[in-house]
Amino acid sequence: WRVHRALGEVYSESRDWENALAQFQKAIEKQPNNSDLYEALGETYQRLSRFDDASRSYEAELKMSPRNPIALYNLGKIQVQKGDPQRGVSLLQQAAEVHAPSAEIYFYLGWGLADTGHPEEAVTWIEKSLGQGPSSFMQQSAYFQLTRVYKMLNRNEDARRAADELRRLKETASESGSAAEQFK
Repeated sequence: WRVHRALGEVYSESRDWENALAQFQKAIEKQPNNSDLYEALGETYQRLSRFDDASRSYEAELKMSPRNPIALYNLGKIQVQKGDPQRGVSLLQQAAEVHAPSAEIYFYLGWGLADTGHPEEAVTWIEKSLGQGPSSFMQQSAYFQLTRVYKMLNRNEDARRAADELRRLKETASESGSAAEQFK
């Protein structure tokens, strides 16, 4: 199983997701009670946009390791993105309890709360995600969601400011991409 896992990791590093998937599946056949293998399998399924399979992998991992913050986060994120925000929020709340502060957990928790009719609480979590120094992509996603949630709350001035910040971030990212292209 270790050889298959190692091969799966090598294929993952080279972004050969199909071969990584096959190797992680072989490792699980030989070591079916190893929760880490299900996590690797779930991550690979996500890379292939096979979210139902990824969800099943994370659920299997949680049966073996019920408070695993990575599995809770990934399964919660998928649920929020794919239309079951109520379940996603529950999983993400658990992840937030057992994991160090995380912009990603806070962001998806805020998104899920907005989609379950809790916009005030959503704002708190999305703003908290911005306080964690997230990546440029996560910042853009957070400002997009803040614009949406502020509009739900009829906080039009805040929505405008969030939309302006989103626009600024996109322009900065676009300019950075253009500058990088010049050096190729």
